[in-house]
Amino acid sequence: MNRLSTFILLMLTSASAHAEHFVAPFAGYSFGTSDIELSRSDNGDEFNLGIDEAGHGGIMLGTQVDDTGTLFLLYSHQSTRFSQLVPGQGTDDQLDVDYLHLGGSRYYPQNGFSPYVTGSLGLTQFRPKSGSNDTRFSLGVGAGLDYRLTPTLSLFAELRGMATFTDSSGSLICQDEGCVWRVKTDLWWQGQANIGLSLSF
Repeated sequence: MNRLSTFILLMLTSASAHAEHFVAPFAGYSFGTSDIELSRSDNGDEFNLGIDEAGHGGIMLGTQVDDTGTLFLLYSHQSTRFSQLVPGQGTDDQLDVDYLHLGGSRYYPQNGFSPYVTGSLGLTQFRPKSGSNDTRFSLGVGAGLDYRLTPTLSLFAELRGMATFTDSSGSLICQDEGCVWRVKTDLWWQGQANIGLSLSF
């Protein structure tokens, strides 16, 4: 029985040391959010629509592809507000911003610490409380530091920059009466500072 227990323990230790998949919940703060430039289609007036900085949460599901590389699916959700209301539109100031990205990371292990760089590509969805939803392509780049707590659990902190391609007909602030304001901005930028735990299995 002792030999069997030892064998099982060794197998579990070996499996943990060579875990191929991971789940990583995280929380953070979205900052450095750029304004969205708008122009009226009827008279040419221009307006900068700001979005407040705010906290967010999310999760990554991923797999290890080699000794230092991973692939992941990232979902991030932020509840925030417009810094100011669009003139004459009567919109509510509440806004949700979601990211859904597929990406990869490359790690550089050093004595329990693993600095890494990461990149991703996917979609950003804007969901104003008043108005229609708008989904756009986006990409992300970042860097972070991972610290191994146990063979299967690690703590990580990272900075990400998210760029959303916003050149469109202005559907972000459309309502039943139509789209009066048009989006002029080509790229909408937002930074993320994240901290989380990664559990491998």
